Amino acid sequence: MGPPIVGCQFVNSHGIGKQAKSVSFDIYWEDGYIICCSGDDGIRGGTMNNRLALGVVIFAATVWAQDNVSPQIQAGCGPDQAKFEVQRQAQSHPTGTPESGKALVYVFGDSELDNTAINIGGLITRVGLDGAWFGAYEHKSYTYFSVNPGEHRLCTSQQSSLKSRRDNNASAITFTAEVGKVYYFRTQPTPTSLARSTTSRVPNGEVELAAVDPAQAQLMVPKWAYSTSQPKK
Repeated sequence: MGPPIVGCQFVNSHGIGKQAKSVSFDIYWEDGYIICCSGDDGIRGGTMNNRLALGVVIFAATVWAQDNVSPQIQAGCGPDQAKFEVQRQAQSHPTGTPESGKALVYVFGDSELDNTAINIGGLITRVGLDGAWFGAYEHKSYTYFSVNPGEHRLCTSQQSSLKSRRDNNASAITFTAEVGKVYYFRTQPTPTSLARSTTSRVPNGEVELAAVDPAQAQLMVPKWAYSTSQPKK
């Protein structure tokens, strides 16, 4: 038997109050079969056919990947270090229609930082869906994009070189999209954020995502700038 083709570890942590048990094993190939051998307690398994062994490998890799996904990705945001170039069009207020077989999502920036009189250096907020970035917008503006029907996790995160701002100024919401429908969301200050800024008299970017009534959204579109974006190379 040659060297292992892959090393895996299975962690069983089912059951409240039960101690997690970790079992490491190597997978070997021999005479058209894959042999699984545990290195923790000396247990030697029998042979298993290719299809079953492939399932074991995929299962182990899936468990590992799920355990190593960041909270931001799970909330719907994209990769943390991604950056966008944004074009803010103050005099442009376009509206969209859902693509065939899809729904349409609008996101408005309405945080305390969006509403400050002066924005030095530009405030860019990234918009993600189900773990991938769909675009970004600058202060007091909106963007929109089409989505497939079904349940989604929508996320916003401030684009910044400071991780604390990317994390603390992030927000997320779950919604279910239906074909042909339009959904509107806004970033708004959290109650905690408002209380803190009232005391300090310094605005901050802590927000939560909230659904906007479609009628209210029609009044917001003319008052917000429109942003288009592309990933920075």
